[in-house]
Amino acid sequence: MTPMDDVGSEHLQQLLGVLSETGGWLTRIDPTRARARPTARSPMSRDDELAYPYLVSHGAWSSLSHAVDHLHCLRTLLADAKIIHMYAPYSLTRGALENACSAVWVLQPTSRHERVMRRLRIAVSDIQHGEKAWELTGAERQRSESERLAEVADIAKRVDLTEKVKGVSYTEIVRDVGEPPNPVATAFSWRLCSGFAHGDLWPTLSAAERVELPDALPGMASLAISADLQMLLRVTVVAVILVKRGWALYDQRCTPPY
Repeated sequence: MTPMDDVGSEHLQQLLGVLSETGGWLTRIDPTRARARPTARSPMSRDDELAYPYLVSHGAWSSLSHAVDHLHCLRTLLADAKIIHMYAPYSLTRGALENACSAVWVLQPTSRHERVMRRLRIAVSDIQHGEKAWELTGAERQRSESERLAEVADIAKRVDLTEKVKGVSYTEIVRDVGEPPNPVATAFSWRLCSGFAHGDLWPTLSAAERVELPDALPGMASLAISADLQMLLRVTVVAVILVKRGWALYDQRCTPPY
């Protein structure tokens, strides 16, 4: 953890500039404000009718809200607390990346059936993950996992989706989003942030500032670790671009084509 006063980096200023957009997004997701909803005859309004009660618009809004919340937390940490942690910023960026990718993944297909299918696949994953958590508590649920999954299957039949609705992993979501500026940049940024969140060694060796200390054991290295602001800037830019893309797609799908 490094106090901001000890860091005089152009990358830090660029990072704060990139994160400045979160202010407007935070206002947009403010729960006390009216949420932008699909207008009549818009693609999203029809998507929602078909996917009900797993509305495409609700799923995308939730994902984008989570992404914005993570990015704003990072901005607060840097701009207000004025502290740069070694690892935590990447966990925040990971949360933004995954959720932004999820929104884009659902909204970007031109096919309505594909958008609905992707929304239902996320619903299946959510049901399965939640069930695993509830099993640990032994608490009784209002509806069983099989009942909820059957509901999803019925929706799929209703909209003539012939394939079985299965869950989806973030590996698939990130791979299929493929932007920006290319699939490699998105996938690498996500894996780097995930590596930091998991405490893996390879991100520290690959993407952190390291100073070798003299007290190492034979054949070992003793390192002082600090955040590499240039690398943090790069992955944050990817996350911000994806959030922008998500909001643009959301607004596009909420607007009638004619």
